[in-house]
Amino acid sequence: MMKEKLYKIFYLSIGLSVFVVAGALEKYTIPQQSIRPYIESATPPQITSSPQNIFTQFESKISNLSQRERDALKANYVMKRDAAAKNNQFDAVGYYQRLIDILKKYEGR
Repeated sequence: MMKEKLYKIFYLSIGLSVFVVAGALEKYTIPQQSIRPYIESATPPQITSSPQNIFTQFESKISNLSQRERDALKANYVMKRDAAAKNNQFDAVGYYQRLIDILKKYEGR
């Protein structure tokens, strides 16, 4: 008899705690997202200078530098090229190598 009362109290406590904790469930609504239609710009973005123009501008700027400044610039670009190679940034490697090649033209001048 005592055992039955303990079982009833035990099961009632478990059952009531579920109802107390559960509470009322609210209807789930999907979060609203703002849907912006894809708007194509009327004019494509303009590139101010071509890649070739960048290198010719670089060459004209370094022609006025001293040999010491060009050597320091070359050492800097070699470090950047090597870091880019370690990070598998091959476009950057090509860019820095091209700058280094331009600087090599002015060695000994």
